[in-house]
Amino acid sequence: MLFTSKDFIFIFTPLLILLIFCVIKFSKSHTLYKFSLIFFSLIFYGAWNLKFLIFFFTLVFLNFLTINFLIKFKIQNRSLPSILLILFNLSILAYYKYFNFFLINLNSIFNIDYAFKNIILPLGISFIILQQISFIWTATDYKKKINLTDFLFFSFFFPQIIAGPILIYDDLKNQLSKKFFNISSAKIWQGIQIFFIGFFKKVFIADKLAIWVTAFNDSNSTSIDYFISVVAYGFQIYFDFSAYSDMAVGLALIFGLSLPVNFFSPLKSKSISEFWQRWHITLTRFLENIVYFPLILSLGRIFKINSPIKGIVIISLTTIITFFASGFWHGAGWNYVAFGLYHGFFVILHRMYLFTVVQNKQNTIINIILPNYLKILITNIVVLLSWVLFGSADLTSAINYYQSLFNIFDGSWKLIFSVDYAFRLLILTLLFIVCTFLPNSYQLINYRFKQKKYTCSKKISNLIFELKKKYVDLFIIVIILVYWTRISFENKAFIYYQF
Repeated sequence: MLFTSKDFIFIFTPLLILLIFCVIKFSKSHTLYKFSLIFFSLIFYGAWNLKFLIFFFTLVFLNFLTINFLIKFKIQNRSLPSILLILFNLSILAYYKYFNFFLINLNSIFNIDYAFKNIILPLGISFIILQQISFIWTATDYKKKINLTDFLFFSFFFPQIIAGPILIYDDLKNQLSKKFFNISSAKIWQGIQIFFIGFFKKVFIADKLAIWVTAFNDSNSTSIDYFISVVAYGFQIYFDFSAYSDMAVGLALIFGLSLPVNFFSPLKSKSISEFWQRWHITLTRFLENIVYFPLILSLGRIFKINSPIKGIVIISLTTIITFFASGFWHGAGWNYVAFGLYHGFFVILHRMYLFTVVQNKQNTIINIILPNYLKILITNIVVLLSWVLFGSADLTSAINYYQSLFNIFDGSWKLIFSVDYAFRLLILTLLFIVCTFLPNSYQLINYRFKQKKYTCSKKISNLIFELKKKYVDLFIIVIILVYWTRISFENKAFIYYQF
């Protein structure tokens, strides 16, 4: 069931809201409120595949029993059983997502012919497994047993189960204890606003850009076609993932919960390091806590960091390993591994640049201060080129794409002055301006998660306040819905659903 489907908008959500209203109005039971959301979350996932719903429910329950067993019997050293439980969860992900990938490479290396299995990749498995691992990892410090209802809610809450954000238990723990999650009319309206901002991004921008992403599947395209395709693909995945993140946060707010921000204007980044603090923020948090920091501490103890150079080597090594894991998590293909290593390389390059600047403060040649707009431009060019790896079917296709993209003397660039190509480049340029200069969804609605509040400038805030007084936001939402219901739109799955 897609957030942008009519079944979801006009059947699933209204029925859930009606049930929640009845629970709050007549039952006044906080437990029943949570059970209602869990029940509808199970329906949401089960509508895709009931068999995998039962499978994941069993896995979640097993994780719950194991962790509570360790807590109940006050087992002091929980590290070993926790690591074994994490490896068990990872083995499930490895089987469903990487089994055939490993077979392909084994067959190629050893010239053998193992038959592939017809394995259906469960929807959202990468996100579900990572969220379970995050729970297992943090639960090693818990002194009190976990409440089953709260854990099921954490594991299956429908807005984020398929494509994030990847939660840690502490994101929800305090909120789940508050009656009806402190739901209010202000939160509900904020949720509706941000949901429809995401809805607009998905239906009217991301899905429309897909028709310009042609060169990935057309070997006869010219250099300018390859350029427009990769730029369009970059914006398609930007608005697609941004839309899902907005809609997940919006849906959670409608029911009183605040989720962590997972996407925060990454095109405004001044470095690749900053990019990964803005793009898929909760994945970065997961990899830092589970891979990067434990690894760097372990290597630091083993090799005893006693010089800056040794420190740089260890930091670089852990960065590459972390980004290898990031790339491999995204997909079972060497192009995804290359995508991760590509970003890891530029993160290391940026850190070495910062280290060089700090070490040579008096050297005016080395200590070059680039203007912010140039940093943003360079960062976006680096990111743009990485989408070739991300969008290609395999590594060979990506290499061929790069060769065709940089074949700028094929005569195709004279088409830039034609109406069709000029129009496409104009639209893509306008999208870049919007993404880099305007406030994002969370700033527009003054979103708050825990102690962090997202705001925009005072002038824009005052303008939004005046528009709200005239119900302009409500009018826009109604126009979007009316237009969408009257025009037949193809329901396209979110790009991150494939992961």
